[in-house]
Amino acid sequence: MDFVTAWQGFLSWVELHPGLASWVQAFGSIIAIAVAIRLAGSERRYKSVLDKKARIEAIERSIQASEFALKVAKNTFEFFTCNSIARSMIPRFMRVIDQASSYVDEARAGPLVDSQISAAVMEVKNALVDIKSLTSSWADNEDNDYSHEIEFFDANIRRITNATINLLEMQTDARRRLKWWWPSD
Repeated sequence: MDFVTAWQGFLSWVELHPGLASWVQAFGSIIAIAVAIRLAGSERRYKSVLDKKARIEAIERSIQASEFALKVAKNTFEFFTCNSIARSMIPRFMRVIDQASSYVDEARAGPLVDSQISAAVMEVKNALVDIKSLTSSWADNEDNDYSHEIEFFDANIRRITNATINLLEMQTDARRRLKWWWPSD
């Protein structure tokens, strides 16, 4: 006996019992409602997973920009503290700082950058603005006393480091939340 024959037999048996037909119809309606609710819930959960993944990507872009900014800041600091400053090199360092600032701006303007990510990235951006200002004042320093600049330069490197650590913690938390929602990843 195949499935179609069995199904037709079941339907004719239901038709012979009129009270049973309404119960079968009610049961079918309940199942249809449950399936519709389940499908709507799974679509919402899937959208939530996509949003969580996009946030992780935004955090990762911000981390990359922050790490680049940190590298630029440390390289600039090393150059100014370890070498005699060739005035001709200063515009090059200013351009690299500008490039790091642009990279940070792009990360901040990306999709799904929320206020938490934006705050960390803005800290990096503000530190770069200060570093550029310090680099410029370093170039204009006539008496070769860089103690003031070194102190503030070091403080801005710590600002970028702390912001990067903050972003790394956000990334860890976001990944943990994603695994909680979507364990197959």
